Amino acid sequence: MDQNYFIQRDEDNILKIREIRKELPSFCGDFFRGVEQNTTTLTRLGYARDLKLFFNFLVTETETFYGKKVLQLEIEDLNKVTATHLEMFLEYISLYRVNGKIVKNGEKAKCRKLSSVRAMLKYFYKKEEIDSNVGSKIDTPKIHESQIIRFELDEVEKVLNIAETGEDMTKMQKGFHKHTKARDYAMLSLFLGTGIRISECVGLNLDDFDFK
Repeated sequence: MDQNYFIQRDEDNILKIREIRKELPSFCGDFFRGVEQNTTTLTRLGYARDLKLFFNFLVTETETFYGKKVLQLEIEDLNKVTATHLEMFLEYISLYRVNGKIVKNGEKAKCRKLSSVRAMLKYFYKKEEIDSNVGSKIDTPKIHESQIIRFELDEVEKVLNIAETGEDMTKMQKGFHKHTKARDYAMLSLFLGTGIRISECVGLNLDDFDFK
């Protein structure tokens, strides 16, 4: 794997986290420093985004915190967060509006966002900076397993055939295809044959392959 890719990705994530932290209460800095050694940058970026949503919800949608500024919240305010607030948060994120756009969250997304809030509350409870771990009082939303969608053999053949021949492409698309078809065919074959993740594919070098 190309380590430079993953190093660059981590550096980008760190910078994104720092930008989001500017919009979070100051005590969140302790949380991010505390979990840094045991989490990936991608996990912490998820925490940052989810906590931003949570604190904005508290000051705009709950009577307890309504009208306060997120940046003015202090660690003692976490003692005012109740199990009901967390249940309201889960209901809220099912459907809400951001910058004029409607955002919906399914079961998995709601679980992840609740997990981020729980992680923060658990951290400060273990540090004895808040009185209780209210996150432990909330049940995790049940996730209904979705059916795995698999290509039929003829569908796999069709995808690879299009990548190889450029069938049904526009004139402009065929102009690009002439230069990329070998790469595209190889990448699609790799995806279809191994189930590799996109990030793993991006990080691959020729040295990672054993052609024997």
